[in-house]
Amino acid sequence: DTLRKLASTLRDKLNPAVVILGSSDNGSPKLVAAVSKTLGIDASGLLADAAKRIGGGAGGKPELAMAGGRNAGGLDEALAVATREAESALGA
Repeated sequence: DTLRKLASTLRDKLNPAVVILGSSDNGSPKLVAAVSKTLGIDASGLLADAAKRIGGGAGGKPELAMAGGRNAGGLDEALAVATREAESALGA
């Protein structure tokens, strides 16, 4: 819940923005993506492939999505994948 709130706060302060955060709590990795509505990017789509890297799945709303899994060792790779997805969606 803290990670989700932080991502939402950053998105709102940096508007327009795409924010992707990750953490691991007791070996349980989590990812969150928050996207400004004006960008027209689906946050859950940004996390779909990344979630596979942590052994889980992603879901949520177009402007705020979360992913969780069982493989904390894949968190760095998952963040890199989600970042590439965001860059691609933004045309960067």
